[in-house]
Amino acid sequence: MLKRPRHSRSAVWLGALGLLLNGCAKETAPAGCGDTGGTRLVVFASDRNQTVGQHDLYLYDLDAGGFRLIGGINTGSPEGNPSISPDAELIAFEATRGASGSDIFLYSRCDQTIVGLPAGVNTAAAETEPAFSGDSNKLAFTRVVSGFRRIFLVDGVGDTLIPLPGLDTTAAYSDWAPSPNQDGSLIAFVSDRNGTPDVFVWDRALRMVRLIPVLQSDSLDLEPSLTPDGHYLTFASNRAGGAGERARASCKRAAYRGAHRIRCTRRSGQASERAFHLLLKDCEKDVVRMLHGCVEGSIVEGDFGLR
Repeated sequence: MLKRPRHSRSAVWLGALGLLLNGCAKETAPAGCGDTGGTRLVVFASDRNQTVGQHDLYLYDLDAGGFRLIGGINTGSPEGNPSISPDAELIAFEATRGASGSDIFLYSRCDQTIVGLPAGVNTAAAETEPAFSGDSNKLAFTRVVSGFRRIFLVDGVGDTLIPLPGLDTTAAYSDWAPSPNQDGSLIAFVSDRNGTPDVFVWDRALRMVRLIPVLQSDSLDLEPSLTPDGHYLTFASNRAGGAGERARASCKRAAYRGAHRIRCTRRSGQASERAFHLLLKDCEKDVVRMLHGCVEGSIVEGDFGLR
């Protein structure tokens, strides 16, 4: 059984770009516990004050306006791609600390030490890009298998790897950068299965990768982040529209000519917006179809109805 942090509310082993903002209330830490303060936290890797490429991990408190102590997490080897659990108790990250290459590590803020992961997570292959599910109970990550990157999911309650039918392929392409929803039943990720990197969403209920045509493009689409409820997906892209622009699509359950009303808001530079309506038979499932008229920014957010 995996070692549990001493002050975990949920009594389990425990959020694009290795960054999660947390809004959960915290319990009082027990005596002798490390720094577990903060509810809105950003964890990141940086080679500041180090030689180029020698990255350490830092934890910044947005409310306090300063850094939180994470003693014992950094070593002489580079650490990268950190992800903090939504309950703010653990930090997962990748590092090369042995002969097996890059592995996944789990750090307890309370114990100020590395927490053991279930057998089968780290292998002789390279494991990278850890990302917590919204309930903090699962951790998605990437592993190199036969020269290609594949996505895996480990259950912190059952201490085991969870089968991912539809992602357990042996095809000659890579899947990476996983971002799970609340319980890991949906995972957004990047794949070059169509040539250029595109964002896809895997669905456990369907046992396959969902077909969302508007997410595919000739541009580079990277770093997806799926909200815990599965309703919104953000990702970085060099699609036409210019850096810093943002497009948002949302589904409003309001009658409009016998269908649902869709509002698209676009902001760039000075605040500006425009709205239009499309007729859709099923707003919950088909709202993604309207994004073709809304996707103009380097970051895209849309209500995909992925419940």
